[in-house]
Amino acid sequence: MKKMIFVTLALVAIMSISCTDDFTNPKNLNGTTWRCSTFPVTEMSMIVEYIEVKFTSTTTGKSYYKMKNEDATKLDTFTYTIVGDKITIISEGKTSPGVGTIDKKTMTFIQDGVTLVFTKQ
Repeated sequence: MKKMIFVTLALVAIMSISCTDDFTNPKNLNGTTWRCSTFPVTEMSMIVEYIEVKFTSTTTGKSYYKMKNEDATKLDTFTYTIVGDKITIISEGKTSPGVGTIDKKTMTFIQDGVTLVFTKQ
């Protein structure tokens, strides 16, 4: 009976940690995927179905885009840092970082003057 109580408590703890909405902690962001499918630039929305960001560690990630009627293609790799609810992403080959904020399951991101809103998948 004691073993059953211990196992139940352990499962509850694991489930409560894994269901967190606090993605301002890089440990919780690691392994998550975020998608943007609404674009502020009309020309972009006509050809791009979505952009997806996958955080592969507590400091790195990969981004992908899917053109309409084509397979997803890797866009680039990036490093990131989080301070409070602010995220800074430095994409491979870019000199200026993109910046954004994370609010629960929404990430608003600005890169090169374009604002994109990503939703956790």
